[in-house]
Amino acid sequence: INPHLFGTWRHDLAKSRYAPGPPPRGETRTYARDTAGVKGTIERHHADGRKEVIEYRADSEMDTPVSGTQAFDMARFRRVDDSTTEAVLSHAGRVYGYARRIISADGQTLTVTFRRLEPGDMVNNVAIYTRAR
Repeated sequence: INPHLFGTWRHDLAKSRYAPGPPPRGETRTYARDTAGVKGTIERHHADGRKEVIEYRADSEMDTPVSGTQAFDMARFRRVDDSTTEAVLSHAGRVYGYARRIISADGQTLTVTFRRLEPGDMVNNVAIYTRAR
């Protein structure tokens, strides 16, 4: 695990792109080491006013449960290299979408790309986060 991952990341809406949208009003990601590995927590404030607190294992190479969202209930992560991790997100055994997490070389920027290629529901988001001070 890249040590730069740990800590709190704040969403930079101005640098992010959401297709088709709308983007969330805000989002904070926190990654912390615990006895089982890495715990990820996402606090998301949707454009419609809803709030989600999503919790998951952020480092597992097997299907692991996700709580706090109705969109997907499992995640499987795969480390590509020291800075890049890919994930397959699923719901009830069916693939929901694909995510890619990249940490910049200086450890100050986190980029999360999300794709969903479902007929009638195609999504291609690029969310940029900066390290919280």
